[in-house]
Amino acid sequence: MRVRTNRIYPYPVLSEVTDNFKDNTFNSDVIFEYDSETAFITVKTELHDNKMITLLSEGKVGLYCHIECSVTKYRSTFEIPFGKINQFTIEIPLIYLNESFETMCMLMAKEEIVFVDDNLGDLYSENPVVYPKYSTIGYTDTDYFPFTKIMNDNGEIPGIIQIVEDKNAKEVSYDCTSTFINVYVPEDVHQSYYDLAGDFIRTKQILTNITVLTDVINEIKNGADYSTCGWFTVLEDKFQSLGYENGFDNEDLKNTESIILAQKSLGLPFEDSFKELVESKERGM
Repeated sequence: MRVRTNRIYPYPVLSEVTDNFKDNTFNSDVIFEYDSETAFITVKTELHDNKMITLLSEGKVGLYCHIECSVTKYRSTFEIPFGKINQFTIEIPLIYLNESFETMCMLMAKEEIVFVDDNLGDLYSENPVVYPKYSTIGYTDTDYFPFTKIMNDNGEIPGIIQIVEDKNAKEVSYDCTSTFINVYVPEDVHQSYYDLAGDFIRTKQILTNITVLTDVINEIKNGADYSTCGWFTVLEDKFQSLGYENGFDNEDLKNTESIILAQKSLGLPFEDSFKELVESKERGM
C-alpha cells in the first residue's frame, strides 16, 4: 500500500515527506528473513515527536505495519505494541508472499483526539487540532522487498504446495491454476497428515508431492502454460539450479521422464523416506 504524497489532509500528518511538524522524523527500518515455511519481518521504528509517543503509550494512538503482496493478493495490518516500537517481529506463513511485497508503518487515532503540540509547524501552531477516530495521522515511506523462493536440497518447497482438506472427497486431487498448487485430500487423510507434523517429512512428500509434481511437470511439457502462477517461477528456478538452463525450455529437461524430474526437484526423497520408515520400526512406532 502506497500513500499518495500529494493527498491533502484536513489536519497535520506526521511524515518525512511533509512539513506539518518541525521535527517530522517517523521512519521504519525493516529487516526481512525467511526459512522454508515462514517469513520473519522485523520492524524497527524511529519516532521523535514526544506528544505522539505519549498518545501511543496511553493507547489513544496505534502504530501499525501494513504488509501487502500484489502477486498473492495478501494484505494485512499488524499493530505494533508500544513496548516494541524499537523492534517488533511479524511472522507470516510464506505461502502468502511471492516474488515481492511491500511494507509501510502508520499512526492511527483510536479515538477522537484534540491535539496540541509545540512540534507542530507554523500553519497549525495557533489552534488545537482535532484528529477524528480511525484517521491516519502519520505514515512512513514504503519499503519494497523483491525475493525468490528457493526449493531446498532436502525437498522443502516453500509456498507452492498446500495440503487442503476436502470433506466431500474420497480421493486425492489437485488444482495448480493459482498462486499455489493445492492438493485436496479427504478429511481423515488431512487429519493424519497434520497429526504427523514434524515426522515422516520425506515419506509425506512422496505420498502427496511426487504424484502431483509428476503430473504438473508432464502438463507443462505438453504445452500447458502456468507461467502466471506464483509456484511456476519457484519450480523453474529449482530446475535451473539443477543444471537445466532455461528451465522448462531446456531440451534435456523435455526429454527426461517427468517422474524423474519430480524426484530431482524434491532432492531424491525415496532413500530418506525408507530411512524414516526403518527408524520408525526400530523405535517401535
